[in-house]
Amino acid sequence: MICDHAHICGCGTASQSPHLIGELGCVRFMVKAPRPVSCADDRWIVDGQNVTGYTLRDQRGYYQHPCGCWSRSPGSTNSIDA
Repeated sequence: MICDHAHICGCGTASQSPHLIGELGCVRFMVKAPRPVSCADDRWIVDGQNVTGYTLRDQRGYYQHPCGCWSRSPGSTNSIDA
């Protein structure tokens, strides 16, 4: 279990807003927290990869909730692999 409390979401994919993550058609899901590498450079380790904060939040859809837990949206696997 990643966390034991509910998280409010306003993703726009659920049938009502706000809603709890994963309910009413919400596509977001809770994830293990990424590991910060450098706060000064906003770099993180996610699935063994060193990524920027921009990649983490804007490209991969990670969001840190006020309680400290993290969620993300599916299907965003931005990679430089060709």
